[in-house]
Amino acid sequence: MTQVIERGTPLPTPQRAGGRRRSPAAAACVLGGAMAAGLGLGFLAVLVIVLWISSPYPDSGPGGALHLAAG
Repeated sequence: MTQVIERGTPLPTPQRAGGRRRSPAAAACVLGGAMAAGLGLGFLAVLVIVLWISSPYPDSGPGGALHLAAG
């Protein structure tokens, strides 16, 4: 199997006084990922707390249930 690599002239990059220019789309992606992770963890924590409340023998207390949800 043979790979062909084309090498052209590199595109000029804009130079600013502050260094590299960051894309607003990249910041939106990072913010969206952080929000998705936070909402997922929050949903899981609420689910574990509801299951802890409804269990007949809640031995470890709410701290143990939240520790389990975070783990």
